[in-house]
Amino acid sequence: MWVKVPVPVTLLIVLYLLTSCSSTENYVYWTGKTDNQIQRLDQAKINDEIRHGDI
Repeated sequence: MWVKVPVPVTLLIVLYLLTSCSSTENYVYWTGKTDNQIQRLDQAKINDEIRHGDI
């Protein structure tokens, strides 16, 4: 069963969902350590941490 929602309300909901995806949040991704990866992270000024051979 579908409910008719006015277009402005639908647009506000979509806008709210899109703004909730903030690019300022921290993201953690662990990968194997290589010199090339460390160099690229340093050049991009991305904070990194090495644990047990993983970045």
